[in-house]
Amino acid sequence: MFNKIKKLGWDISDENHGKLIAKKVFKKQLGLLDDQLSNLQLSVEEGFIASGGQKAIPTAKLTEMVKGLGWIENTVDIKNTISFSDPSFNDIESFFSSHKIDHIGNQSNSDYKFALEIEWNNKDEFFDRDFVAMRGLYEARAIELGIIITRGKDFEEHILREVSKYFKNENINSLKDFSTLKSKLKTKNMKLSFPTEAQKKDIDKKFKATGDFNVACTSVFCSSKFGGTTTNWRQLQKRMERRAVGKTPLIILGIPPICVK
Repeated sequence: MFNKIKKLGWDISDENHGKLIAKKVFKKQLGLLDDQLSNLQLSVEEGFIASGGQKAIPTAKLTEMVKGLGWIENTVDIKNTISFSDPSFNDIESFFSSHKIDHIGNQSNSDYKFALEIEWNNKDEFFDRDFVAMRGLYEARAIELGIIITRGKDFEEHILREVSKYFKNENINSLKDFSTLKSKLKTKNMKLSFPTEAQKKDIDKKFKATGDFNVACTSVFCSSKFGGTTTNWRQLQKRMERRAVGKTPLIILGIPPICVK
Protein backbone atom coordinates (compact mmCIF):
# COMPACT_ATOMS: atom_id res chain seq x y z
CA MET A 1 0.00 0.00 0.00
CA PHE A 2 1.04 3.61 -0.73
CA ASN A 3 4.21 2.55 -2.56
CA LYS A 4 4.54 5.83 -4.49
CA ILE A 5 4.38 8.17 -1.51
CA LYS A 6 6.53 5.79 0.56
CA LYS A 7 9.33 6.22 -1.99
CA LEU A 8 8.94 10.00 -1.68
CA GLY A 9 9.52 9.85 2.07
CA TRP A 10 5.98 10.04 3.40
CA ASP A 11 5.55 8.68 6.93
CA ILE A 12 2.99 5.88 7.09
CA SER A 13 1.73 4.47 10.37
CA ASP A 14 -1.32 2.47 11.36
CA GLU A 15 -3.30 1.27 14.34
CA ASN A 16 -5.61 -1.70 14.83
CA HIS A 17 -4.53 -3.37 11.55
CA GLY A 18 -5.43 -0.31 9.49
CA LYS A 19 -3.01 -1.22 6.66
CA LEU A 20 -4.28 -4.79 6.50
CA ILE A 21 -7.90 -3.66 6.25
CA ALA A 22 -6.97 -1.02 3.68
CA LYS A 23 -5.23 -3.60 1.49
CA LYS A 24 -8.03 -6.13 1.80
CA VAL A 25 -11.03 -3.81 1.42
CA PHE A 26 -9.91 -0.52 -0.14
CA LYS A 27 -6.87 -1.43 -2.27
CA LYS A 28 -8.16 0.19 -5.48
CA GLN A 29 -9.43 3.37 -3.81
CA LEU A 30 -6.28 3.96 -1.78
CA GLY A 31 -4.15 3.18 -4.81
CA LEU A 32 -5.83 6.18 -6.45
CA LEU A 33 -5.10 8.24 -3.32
CA ASP A 34 -1.45 7.15 -3.54
CA ASP A 35 -1.35 8.45 -7.14
CA GLN A 36 -2.83 11.80 -6.18
CA LEU A 37 -0.69 12.43 -3.12
CA SER A 38 2.50 11.58 -5.01
CA ASN A 39 1.89 14.75 -7.04
CA LEU A 40 1.67 17.11 -4.05
CA GLN A 41 4.07 20.02 -4.49
CA LEU A 42 3.99 23.34 -2.64
CA SER A 43 6.22 26.37 -2.70
CA VAL A 44 7.57 27.72 0.59
CA GLU A 45 5.23 30.69 0.17
CA GLU A 46 2.22 28.40 -0.24
CA GLY A 47 3.18 25.96 2.47
CA PHE A 48 4.64 28.16 5.16
CA ILE A 49 4.47 31.90 4.57
CA ALA A 50 1.02 32.81 3.26
CA SER A 51 -1.83 33.17 5.73
CA GLY A 52 -4.92 31.08 5.20
CA GLY A 53 -8.38 32.35 4.40
CA GLN A 54 -11.08 29.80 5.05
CA LYS A 55 -8.52 27.11 4.26
CA ALA A 56 -4.73 27.19 4.19
CA ILE A 57 -3.30 26.66 0.70
CA PRO A 58 -1.89 23.17 1.49
CA THR A 59 -5.26 22.07 2.90
CA ALA A 60 -7.07 23.49 -0.13
CA LYS A 61 -4.72 21.66 -2.54
CA LEU A 62 -5.08 18.37 -0.68
CA THR A 63 -8.84 18.82 -0.53
CA GLU A 64 -9.05 19.30 -4.30
CA MET A 65 -6.92 16.19 -4.85
CA VAL A 66 -9.22 14.08 -2.69
CA LYS A 67 -12.40 15.62 -4.10
CA GLY A 68 -11.10 14.68 -7.54
CA LEU A 69 -11.53 11.07 -6.48
CA GLY A 70 -15.19 11.71 -5.67
CA TRP A 71 -14.74 11.67 -1.90
CA ILE A 72 -16.56 14.71 -0.57
CA GLU A 73 -17.32 16.28 2.80
CA ASN A 74 -20.13 14.59 4.70
CA THR A 75 -22.04 15.17 7.89
CA VAL A 76 -22.99 11.78 9.30
CA ASP A 77 -25.90 11.55 11.74
CA ILE A 78 -26.15 8.62 14.17
CA LYS A 79 -29.38 7.84 15.98
CA ASN A 80 -29.97 4.96 18.40
CA THR A 81 -33.52 3.99 19.24
CA ILE A 82 -34.91 1.89 22.09
CA SER A 83 -37.90 -0.21 20.98
CA PHE A 84 -40.32 -2.27 23.08
CA SER A 85 -42.21 -5.39 22.08
CA ASP A 86 -45.25 -3.97 23.85
CA PRO A 87 -46.86 -1.71 21.20
CA SER A 88 -48.29 0.52 23.94
CA PHE A 89 -44.77 1.81 24.66
CA ASN A 90 -43.37 4.38 22.29
CA ASP A 91 -39.88 4.10 20.88
CA ILE A 92 -37.27 6.21 22.67
CA GLU A 93 -34.46 7.98 20.84
CA SER A 94 -31.57 7.33 23.20
CA PHE A 95 -28.67 8.95 21.40
CA PHE A 96 -27.99 11.39 18.62
CA SER A 97 -24.75 12.72 17.23
CA SER A 98 -23.51 14.41 14.09
CA HIS A 99 -19.99 13.94 12.78
CA LYS A 100 -18.65 16.26 10.08
CA ILE A 101 -15.97 14.43 8.09
CA ASP A 102 -13.70 16.04 5.48
CA HIS A 103 -14.09 13.14 3.06
CA ILE A 104 -15.98 9.85 2.95
CA GLY A 105 -14.92 7.24 0.40
CA ASN A 106 -16.27 3.80 -0.33
CA GLN A 107 -15.40 0.54 -2.01
CA SER A 108 -17.05 0.28 -5.43
CA ASN A 109 -20.39 -1.54 -5.39
CA SER A 110 -20.40 -2.10 -1.62
CA ASP A 111 -21.40 -0.44 1.63
CA TYR A 112 -17.83 -0.43 3.00
CA LYS A 113 -16.69 3.13 3.71
CA PHE A 114 -13.68 4.98 5.11
CA ALA A 115 -13.32 8.46 6.61
CA LEU A 116 -10.45 10.78 5.69
CA GLU A 117 -9.41 13.93 7.54
CA ILE A 118 -6.79 16.52 6.49
CA GLU A 119 -4.98 18.35 9.30
CA TRP A 120 -2.24 20.56 7.87
CA ASN A 121 -1.95 23.21 10.57
CA ASN A 122 -4.84 23.40 13.02
CA LYS A 123 -4.82 23.43 16.80
CA ASP A 124 -3.88 19.97 18.02
CA GLU A 125 -7.28 19.46 19.67
CA PHE A 126 -8.62 18.92 16.14
CA PHE A 127 -7.01 15.48 16.39
CA ASP A 128 -9.22 14.78 19.41
CA ARG A 129 -12.26 15.80 17.37
CA ASP A 130 -11.17 13.52 14.51
CA PHE A 131 -10.64 10.57 16.84
CA VAL A 132 -14.02 11.04 18.51
CA ALA A 133 -15.73 11.24 15.11
CA MET A 134 -13.95 8.23 13.61
CA ARG A 135 -14.36 6.15 16.74
CA GLY A 136 -18.08 6.96 16.88
CA LEU A 137 -18.58 6.11 13.21
CA TYR A 138 -16.60 2.89 13.49
CA GLU A 139 -18.48 1.72 16.57
CA ALA A 140 -21.75 2.51 14.78
CA ARG A 141 -20.49 0.39 11.84
CA ALA A 142 -20.68 3.37 9.49
CA ILE A 143 -17.00 3.09 8.46
CA GLU A 144 -14.38 0.34 8.35
CA LEU A 145 -11.30 2.59 8.43
CA GLY A 146 -10.09 6.08 9.32
CA ILE A 147 -7.29 7.99 7.55
CA ILE A 148 -5.58 11.18 8.75
CA ILE A 149 -3.16 13.25 6.65
CA THR A 150 -0.89 15.62 8.57
CA ARG A 151 2.66 17.01 8.60
CA GLY A 152 5.31 14.29 8.83
CA LYS A 153 7.75 13.69 11.67
CA ASP A 154 10.70 15.53 10.05
CA PHE A 155 8.71 18.60 9.10
CA GLU A 156 9.29 20.97 12.02
CA GLU A 157 13.04 21.37 11.47
CA HIS A 158 12.41 21.85 7.75
CA ILE A 159 9.96 24.69 8.45
CA LEU A 160 12.55 26.62 10.48
CA ARG A 161 15.25 26.16 7.86
CA GLU A 162 13.08 27.11 4.87
CA VAL A 163 11.45 30.12 6.54
CA SER A 164 14.87 31.43 7.55
CA LYS A 165 16.13 31.01 3.99
CA TYR A 166 13.01 32.66 2.58
CA PHE A 167 13.32 35.73 4.81
CA LYS A 168 16.99 36.06 3.79
CA ASN A 169 16.15 35.79 0.08
CA GLU A 170 13.42 38.42 0.48
CA ASN A 171 15.86 40.77 2.24
CA ILE A 172 13.85 40.92 5.47
CA ASN A 173 16.32 42.87 7.60
CA SER A 174 13.92 45.00 9.63
CA LEU A 175 10.24 45.12 10.56
CA LYS A 176 9.45 47.65 7.82
CA ASP A 177 10.59 45.13 5.18
CA PHE A 178 7.50 43.04 5.88
CA SER A 179 5.37 45.75 4.24
CA THR A 180 7.21 45.18 0.96
CA LEU A 181 6.76 41.43 1.32
CA LYS A 182 3.03 41.81 1.97
CA SER A 183 2.65 43.87 -1.21
CA LYS A 184 4.55 41.26 -3.21
CA LEU A 185 2.40 38.42 -1.92
CA LYS A 186 -0.75 40.40 -2.64
CA THR A 187 0.14 40.40 -6.35
CA LYS A 188 0.11 36.59 -6.14
CA ASN A 189 -3.29 36.58 -4.40
CA MET A 190 -1.66 35.60 -1.12
CA LYS A 191 -1.72 37.44 2.17
CA LEU A 192 0.60 37.72 5.14
CA SER A 193 -0.73 38.58 8.59
CA PHE A 194 2.72 38.51 10.22
CA PRO A 195 3.92 40.35 12.24
CA THR A 196 1.16 41.61 14.53
CA GLU A 197 1.95 44.31 17.08
CA ALA A 198 2.52 41.66 19.75
CA GLN A 199 4.79 39.70 17.42
CA LYS A 200 6.81 42.83 16.65
CA LYS A 201 7.54 43.17 20.36
CA ASP A 202 8.56 39.51 20.53
CA ILE A 203 10.89 39.99 17.55
CA ASP A 204 12.49 43.01 19.22
CA LYS A 205 13.11 40.98 22.38
CA LYS A 206 14.60 38.07 20.42
CA PHE A 207 16.74 40.45 18.37
CA LYS A 208 18.15 42.11 21.48
CA ALA A 209 18.91 38.68 22.96
CA THR A 210 20.49 37.12 19.83
CA GLY A 211 21.73 40.08 17.80
CA ASP A 212 20.44 38.31 14.68
CA PHE A 213 17.28 39.69 13.07
CA ASN A 214 16.77 36.65 10.84
CA VAL A 215 16.91 34.29 13.82
CA ALA A 216 14.53 36.56 15.75
CA CYS A 217 11.82 36.89 13.10
CA THR A 218 12.11 33.24 11.99
CA SER A 219 11.77 32.02 15.58
CA VAL A 220 8.72 34.18 16.32
CA PHE A 221 7.07 33.35 12.99
CA CYS A 222 7.47 29.58 13.35
CA SER A 223 6.51 29.42 17.03
CA SER A 224 3.38 31.50 16.42
CA LYS A 225 2.25 29.71 13.26
CA PHE A 226 3.66 26.18 13.61
CA GLY A 227 4.01 25.76 17.36
CA GLY A 228 4.14 22.48 19.24
CA THR A 229 0.39 22.50 19.90
CA THR A 230 -0.55 22.51 16.22
CA THR A 231 -1.51 19.41 14.24
CA ASN A 232 1.78 17.60 13.66
CA TRP A 233 3.13 14.04 13.70
CA ARG A 234 4.33 14.16 17.31
CA GLN A 235 0.97 15.34 18.66
CA LEU A 236 -0.82 12.65 16.70
CA GLN A 237 1.51 9.90 17.92
CA LYS A 238 0.92 10.97 21.53
CA ARG A 239 -2.77 10.30 21.05
CA MET A 240 -2.07 6.99 19.33
CA GLU A 241 0.10 5.89 22.25
CA ARG A 242 -2.68 6.52 24.75
CA ARG A 243 -5.13 4.60 22.54
CA ALA A 244 -7.40 7.59 21.98
CA VAL A 245 -8.70 5.95 18.81
CA GLY A 246 -9.94 2.89 20.69
CA LYS A 247 -10.36 -0.10 18.41
CA THR A 248 -10.84 1.93 15.24
CA PRO A 249 -8.54 0.81 12.38
CA LEU A 250 -6.53 3.88 11.42
CA ILE A 251 -3.86 4.91 8.91
CA ILE A 252 -1.73 8.04 9.42
CA LEU A 253 -0.03 9.65 6.42
CA GLY A 254 2.71 12.18 7.21
CA ILE A 255 3.65 14.73 4.53
CA PRO A 256 7.43 14.83 4.01
CA PRO A 257 9.56 18.00 3.72
CA ILE A 258 10.24 17.24 0.04
CA CYS A 259 6.68 18.32 -0.79
CA VAL A 260 7.48 21.94 0.14
CA LYS A 261 10.43 23.58 -1.58
